[in-house]
Amino acid sequence: MSDLEARARMAEALANFTKEPAWQFLCDHLEAAGRKAVADMGRPGLMQDQQIHFARGAIWAFAELTEMPQRLRTLIENEIAMARAQARITETEL
Repeated sequence: MSDLEARARMAEALANFTKEPAWQFLCDHLEAAGRKAVADMGRPGLMQDQQIHFARGAIWAFAELTEMPQRLRTLIENEIAMARAQARITETEL
C-alpha cells in the first residue's frame, strides 16, 4: 500500500468515525458541558476569576476536540492533493 493510499484510508476512517453513535454521544456530552460552563460563568458571584479562566479553557478544549476529526481529514486530503499535484509536475518535467 502506498503512502497516498494509506492517507486516503485514514481520511475515510475519520469520516466514518464522526458518523459513529459513540462520537455523536461524546460531542453531545461535550456540548452540554460547554453550555453548563457558559451558564455558570454568566451567574454573578458564582465563580472566581481562576474558575472562569478554567471554564473558558474547558470550552475551548471542547470545541477543539469536536472539530479535530474534520480538521485532520481536511489536512490529510490537502496532503494527498498536494502529493498528486507534485507527482503530475514531476511527470511533465521528465
